[in-house]
Amino acid sequence: MQQQVVALRAQVARLGRPEAAARETEEPTAGDAAEPSRAERRKQVQEAQHRAIAFLGTRVDDGPRDPAWSSAIAAELTTSLEVGSGSALHSVTCSASLCRAELTHPDRRRVDRFIETLSGTLHLTFQLFFERDGDRLATTVFVARDGQRLPELAKQLGARGQLSAGNPR
Repeated sequence: MQQQVVALRAQVARLGRPEAAARETEEPTAGDAAEPSRAERRKQVQEAQHRAIAFLGTRVDDGPRDPAWSSAIAAELTTSLEVGSGSALHSVTCSASLCRAELTHPDRRRVDRFIETLSGTLHLTFQLFFERDGDRLATTVFVARDGQRLPELAKQLGARGQLSAGNPR
């Protein structure tokens, strides 16, 4: 679990550095013709992430509802956000076995705290996705109900849909 937290922190760190984003938008040099540029690789990863979010979101949206579980997960996620942190829980939607929550965080430090609290207090299987939303970091988290597994994204989306960040616990 600690390795996954470290990997997630590294991804959040990359999202939080404007200079890294600037380098990723630079034009490729002549020697880069065979390999995709950083900007192209980033676009490919973002597209794969969007496919994964859409796939998991469909599983939530098409499944039977469980309002009691949805309320309990919303309360646990709100607790994980720490009152007054500047992070915000925008929505929670649950099927009988999987929930999707959408959150924003003002900075990388708040995301790190959220991940640590989520990892340490929720004994659940979850998958995190991060994306820049202006000056904030947007997080979409899918939480599997106790005793349930998350769908295997690599199998469901194929090799091109594999993601490099946000591993399930």
